[in-house]
Amino acid sequence: MYQQFRCSQIMLPEHCRELEKHRLSKDQYLQARQPPDEQEKEKWDSLLQASRRTGQQINIAFLSSSPGQNESPGRPGHRPHIRTITGSVEKICPSSGCLFLNTGEKTVKIPARKIILVSENEM
Repeated sequence: MYQQFRCSQIMLPEHCRELEKHRLSKDQYLQARQPPDEQEKEKWDSLLQASRRTGQQINIAFLSSSPGQNESPGRPGHRPHIRTITGSVEKICPSSGCLFLNTGEKTVKIPARKIILVSENEM
């Protein structure tokens, strides 16, 4: 079986660079998937509830599987990327595990399990 992939040992420099980018994005993805501790969860919850009550703008970073402007949707080995959105919480739906963030232009549905950071908007 080792001989089957022997030809892939020779790589062009641009392939090496792309492979390194992929490794870095994989590391970023794995690091982002670290669950928040209890204190951080409480802080996030208070920010989300305050935003829902008062309309305060907050930033939410989450893992998104939809490609951005510079990414192709069907790329092999495509991993979720980190997307940050600013807006106010319109609705929190515990039964579906989602929250709805109003950005002013549209409402974005965000699965709670994909959220990696909630912070105040520094205007």
